Amino acid sequence: MKIARYYPILFAMFLLAGCLEPVDLPILNGEARLVLNSNFTNDQYFHVRVSQSRNLQDSSTFVFVNNATVKIFHDGELLETLTYFPPDDKDEFPSYRSLSIKAEFGIEYEIIAEAPGFASITSSGKVPFPTEITDTSLEDEGNQTSSSFVFFSLGIDDNQVEDNYYHILVYQLADQLVSSSNGTKDFETRLFGPLKMFTFDPDAPVSFFIDNRGALIRDRSFNGQDKKFTFRVDFEKLRTTNDNGRIIIELRSVTEDYYDYLTSIKRQHDRSNNPLSEPAIDFTNIENGYGLFTGFSVSRDTIDLR
Repeated sequence: MKIARYYPILFAMFLLAGCLEPVDLPILNGEARLVLNSNFTNDQYFHVRVSQSRNLQDSSTFVFVNNATVKIFHDGELLETLTYFPPDDKDEFPSYRSLSIKAEFGIEYEIIAEAPGFASITSSGKVPFPTEITDTSLEDEGNQTSSSFVFFSLGIDDNQVEDNYYHILVYQLADQLVSSSNGTKDFETRLFGPLKMFTFDPDAPVSFFIDNRGALIRDRSFNGQDKKFTFRVDFEKLRTTNDNGRIIIELRSVTEDYYDYLTSIKRQHDRSNNPLSEPAIDFTNIENGYGLFTGFSVSRDTIDLR
């Protein structure tokens, strides 16, 4: 499967379980610190990136740390020392990965990373239990001059026991007729990301991520209720070639740290586009460093295009 559209930093990462793409986290003064990014889900290996922060005036690219020692613990017991993997054809960034342990629902994992010349960093995180999508439906679809759109709705069966946070992602899966290098043509299944996603409900408890390509939700206004949301999503084109056009809706149950981190990145992005805006505080759950170590779980549903 190929992803036909380039996603902005971070949004592309959330397509599959794995680690967060590097995030630019400069510091105003003082020594550089380690930056650790890992976003994990159940039944998947841990995948961690380690880089270093840089000064605000430094315009250089990311500096990855390839001599770190990264360990995963649970209740103080060492589970595994992660293995370093250099960049390759499948992953352009170096990473540290587990080879034996996979994340499980509800278990609190601790991580410690050390590297020569840096203070050691620590964090903890878990994979929340998934929240089911109660109902999905295609409300409308149509075409415009330069894009196509769909209106869809989904229901979230919220758990009243605790505060809940969600991340909604939408893709289009379709068979597309493509030409090969030898001149033949064949259908190839591809995944297409949206141009934009938004709601017309001014009271919806929704915060949109960078460029409105994903929705972040907290359940403060509907705690314990079955809540319905309706969105409009714009695509470059609705592809129904070979009768295999579908909309994939992904509901991620995420942690408060996940929610705070992404909303912080959104504020940082908005601030960079508006020099007169108020300063934004960058969120991190890494002690003595920067970044994010947390988990998420997934519920998915599909809607066939008419």
